[in-house]
Amino acid sequence: MIGYIGIGFEFAAELTYPIPEGISSGVLMVCSEIFGVVFTMGGGELLNNYGDMFANLAFLGLLVVGLAMTTQISGKDLRRQAVTVALENQTTCNNMSDLKPSTIQNPSLCLTSTSVFPS
Repeated sequence: MIGYIGIGFEFAAELTYPIPEGISSGVLMVCSEIFGVVFTMGGGELLNNYGDMFANLAFLGLLVVGLAMTTQISGKDLRRQAVTVALENQTTCNNMSDLKPSTIQNPSLCLTSTSVFPS
């Protein structure tokens, strides 16, 4: 599960883009700590009252619910990447006559009627 932490933080930053990345990761960390305490206390009560099989099945059920919720997240709304691409295109396409060819990352993205680059 530790390997998914970086992916989760990156995905949360994408989904909450105008909000700074530090805030979204901080909220995720706080929520994980709260859920950890609640699940540990609840698991202890389940273990003491109903036994280990029931406690494990209850946690398995919670994992299945979490998986179902995760599958409902759409990965198509990546706002931060869209803004980054738009800014790169704007930077590379505006005032192309003032730029050297080596400073333009992908000149094929620029839609102009005349090209400053030799064919």
